[in-house]
Amino acid sequence: MLISNIISKDPIRFGKEIFSVNLEKARFYSFGKFNNKTSDILSWYYKGSKAVKNYDVVILNGIVPISHKRKVGIIHHLSPNLKSMKFLIYKFLYNNNKINVCVSNKVRYEAVKKGINCDHVVNPPIKSELFSINNCKDKNEKFILHTGADYRKHPEVSYEAVKILNEKFNLQIKLKIVLNWPIDKTFSDIETKCCISLKELLDLYCNSYLLLAPYEYEGFAYTIAEAQNFVPVIAGPGIPDDAYIDGLTGIKVNTLDPLDYANEIYNLIKNEKLYNLMKANAMIFSKRFDIDNIGEKFESILNSII
Repeated sequence: MLISNIISKDPIRFGKEIFSVNLEKARFYSFGKFNNKTSDILSWYYKGSKAVKNYDVVILNGIVPISHKRKVGIIHHLSPNLKSMKFLIYKFLYNNNKINVCVSNKVRYEAVKKGINCDHVVNPPIKSELFSINNCKDKNEKFILHTGADYRKHPEVSYEAVKILNEKFNLQIKLKIVLNWPIDKTFSDIETKCCISLKELLDLYCNSYLLLAPYEYEGFAYTIAEAQNFVPVIAGPGIPDDAYIDGLTGIKVNTLDPLDYANEIYNLIKNEKLYNLMKANAMIFSKRFDIDNIGEKFESILNSII
């Protein structure tokens, strides 16, 4: 699959880096994010438009104000907190694209409801060979893993859930929290890592018991797709159904109450057969996000407008 031959600064993740790809009929160039300053917007419009004018297709990874006759927009999420003027700008830029691709059915529903065109749903891809359980080095240390620091990820819920789990059921389960940036709040008696490499994150996936993700809002959630190469997930109310299968590859919790998460973790711990079945299902399900599978969908979309 030609689309999988990505030139990227990041060897594992696909979605947020600058990359270029050669296809049989087109080259495309994807931009990262930009700041919402007027000077930055003008710079992107003039310099960005000039940089891609000879390309047959341009894939815009989110909101990027450039001019091109064949723009494919990737809509990762539509934040519920968007202010009206900012939303109108986003809506105009998205609807000025030739095609928009939403990363989940949830995002598509939100986009259409707000008057933004969404022509296709394609989940973000990962390179499955880098997330093979065969690459794991077993450290004989099982723990619960939480990733993410912002207000939507609720690391404090995971912290309280594991605390309740250990106190209520007399267990000694460890929790490790991975933060994407430093936060003021500290969590005693647990290991907190910040700003780690993806290789370090891979090592944590390998040796975790499950991913605990009490997320309030996500357009898709990369970590859910990645973690299921190794373990099941316990997912919060904000994670879209595209990312996992409730009851088969993970468990959905419709609240942000730590007690509810503690109870679900305990149900898996006491039912080893169910846990092993979910783990096996998760490892199979995660292959749907492989870059070759996703690449075929993108190639079909690009060929339709060339």
